[in-house]
Amino acid sequence: MKVEKLKDGKKLTKSMGLILIVMISFFPLTVLGAENNYQMILWKGTENYKIITYDKEGWEKNIGTALEPEDIFGKNSDEEDAESKYTIRAIYESDWSLIDLISSTILGNLVIPIILINYTPTELDKEFSEEYELWYGLQSRWKYTLDEFEYEPDIEAEKHPFIKDPNDFGDILEEYNDLAQELNNTFMPELNGDDFLWYLLISHIGIPDPVEKYLDEMVEILDSKDAEVNSNTITLERSEKEDIIVEVVYTSQGIIESIKFKDTDEDIFYEIQHFNDRWVVYTILGIISVFIIGLTVYAFRRKKNLR
Repeated sequence: MKVEKLKDGKKLTKSMGLILIVMISFFPLTVLGAENNYQMILWKGTENYKIITYDKEGWEKNIGTALEPEDIFGKNSDEEDAESKYTIRAIYESDWSLIDLISSTILGNLVIPIILINYTPTELDKEFSEEYELWYGLQSRWKYTLDEFEYEPDIEAEKHPFIKDPNDFGDILEEYNDLAQELNNTFMPELNGDDFLWYLLISHIGIPDPVEKYLDEMVEILDSKDAEVNSNTITLERSEKEDIIVEVVYTSQGIIESIKFKDTDEDIFYEIQHFNDRWVVYTILGIISVFIIGLTVYAFRRKKNLR
């Protein structure tokens, strides 16, 4: 009898263990740490974004017409209810140069053509040999649309960087400004910390965990005068056609939860919101798993009572 009980207990343990393994397989979470105690916590899977608000008059009044939403967030980002998505397929560690980093931001659209006019690829490798440690998510991206997403992404593979050490932002900015001074080009101006922060925020730069501490250090190292951090939220005051406020909220994974453009009266004239169905799926899986575990326990107990 004791042997049978032992066997039943082992069967129950194996069954529950198998259920737990199946549940864990549905949580594709990657955690990578750095020596400075920051870490990247990122889910492999799909993240969705939606244009919640686009007040064209408010945009033109506060920012003007020289810079449009599509210049920042891509095609159809000037359409309310338009959605985009990206799917993270893999996560890597790497070392990037200044040119690599600039190319991954909106700033790259402005200055990379100027840099390439003045430097050959060989000269770039020699001139910008300093490298910065980071993680990046390799992702496929679908641009904003009001229609159903196509099966194939608009961009098959792009890299979403998370710089490991926030102190590197100071070195990156210094290296960029040295280059701007050397080229002395009107279209590649020197940047202060707030200017650089603006480009980082609107480029969806990834923020390692703990997010608040990282944001605080990034703002401090860039000597930002117009940024403020509160928990996982960073606000940046900026002068365009009028003074505006950019508010970016990050998830615990360090990706953008929402980005809002406001006037000085705190009225929102542009907003993007992040969403996904992951937790709905996980809740359903959790309920099913609890039911299966309960059913398994009941079956074993019933079998035991029938003996």
